[in-house]
Amino acid sequence: MKSKWLIAVVAAVVLVGGGAFAGMRFLSEPAVDDALGLAPKDSVVYVNAFLDPSTGQKMALRDLLAKLPEYETPEAAGDAVAGLFDDALADTGLNYREDIEPWVGKQLAVFVAASEEGGDPAVAVLVAADDTDAALAAVEKAQTQESTDLTGQSYEGVDYQSNATGDQATGVVEGFLVAGNEAGFKAAVDASKGESLEDSEKFSSATDQLSKDRLALMYVDGGGLTQALQQVNGLGAGFSSTTPLAMQGLGGSGQPAAAVFFARADALVFEVSSTLPQSGAFSSLVEHVDEPGLVPELPADSWGAFGVAGFGDVLRGLIDGLAQSGVGLDPNVVRQQFKAQTGLDLDEDLLGWMGDLGIAVQGTSLQNLSGGAVISSRNPETSSATVDKLAALAARSGVPLEPLSVPGYRGYSFSDPSMPQAIDVLAGDEVIIAYGHETARELANSTSTLADDPSYKKAAEALGGDFAVSGYVSIPPVVALVESFAPVDPAYEKDVKPFLDAARFVVSGARVDGDEVMQRVVIGIE
Repeated sequence: MKSKWLIAVVAAVVLVGGGAFAGMRFLSEPAVDDALGLAPKDSVVYVNAFLDPSTGQKMALRDLLAKLPEYETPEAAGDAVAGLFDDALADTGLNYREDIEPWVGKQLAVFVAASEEGGDPAVAVLVAADDTDAALAAVEKAQTQESTDLTGQSYEGVDYQSNATGDQATGVVEGFLVAGNEAGFKAAVDASKGESLEDSEKFSSATDQLSKDRLALMYVDGGGLTQALQQVNGLGAGFSSTTPLAMQGLGGSGQPAAAVFFARADALVFEVSSTLPQSGAFSSLVEHVDEPGLVPELPADSWGAFGVAGFGDVLRGLIDGLAQSGVGLDPNVVRQQFKAQTGLDLDEDLLGWMGDLGIAVQGTSLQNLSGGAVISSRNPETSSATVDKLAALAARSGVPLEPLSVPGYRGYSFSDPSMPQAIDVLAGDEVIIAYGHETARELANSTSTLADDPSYKKAAEALGGDFAVSGYVSIPPVVALVESFAPVDPAYEKDVKPFLDAARFVVSGARVDGDEVMQRVVIGIE
């Protein structure tokens, strides 16, 4: 898809999708994904954005818009979206208000499917059209501007236009403007007359757990996408070893995964659903994903808090799993090299005692920025011995250490003239590594935790009681920290800060339901 007008249509998936934020067609029946009927059953990628979402989503979007001072009315937000779209259309000769808005229907979608001929994947953009003649006229206007040489064709009784190489094809199928390569157009026609993605058990399984009332959806069949990309000339050889880890779904399972985006009256929400991997480099990442972890136990004045349950198991699984991922890393070699360089046994001296990990970040300026990590110990005697061994290793390397103790912990501290604060290492029932004495003491014996903090409570509630919190960021302190580094730019003050001021937090977490893992990210807005 090399032509400018077709690239502009792809841009519409992102930019016109924002038209939902303008409150278009405020009252309508619940959104139905009609584009599914044009996507091939074996699609490896499918993305859908509703321009006319459900009434519930429209109401939530209007409530959110009221919290954003940049746009006082839905119409103002719509004008901003139109301006963005006009920028994308600058080289096509099209104007959004005149050439696009009059005919654009309720949704936009994109699919990618493996080509039956074994060539480049079939790709198409599906744009719902209330006025198909106006849609084709807009395409013709763009093609004239670009001087694209297309000829009329027909496939299974459906007329379309394509160029000589087959990498551009446009036509109307079942009320949708279909624009893509010729393989993509034909695949859409075949799906409309036979089996489509809505008949796919893979698609249903990947999306069943996700919220039904949504603004957008993305579906990826990781294993199928790998095969499709290997068909592309020049890419096949390069994908044989690295793609399984990068593309085959969460943990390299090769199973389909899906994500949705929806609005609440006080938040924007992203959900991802995928099959629990049974093996591979990242299978250990989800082994403890639904466990509470240490985030709620971190100090209440932390603006950033992150956690990994079963941290030692996760690290061991990553190391062992990399050997199965085709990257050529031998876990035994990793262990041997670690022992040769540190004198420590990776499993016995580190991974064996490591429980949950919690990381806290504090401070709103470079001068008072601090943070630290807490690792719960399954064997305090072993973990304390490991801290002693690390101290001896540091001393042999010439690092000056100062003995340090706080109630229930002992360890050491070291500093550098280039760092405003020292780094403390403490061992007790937990191992603490902190930047800043005060933070080390808070992590060791905090009198107030995030679990007691009203802002954190609100974030955890927004995430959902059945989700284990793995990450939390309070936005106002982050904004203050960023603004402390340099004078505030007028453009930032006008165009960016109003949105940041409305955002209160970002919280993430996961839950496990059967053989599916659900991940959720919530952006709170007030």
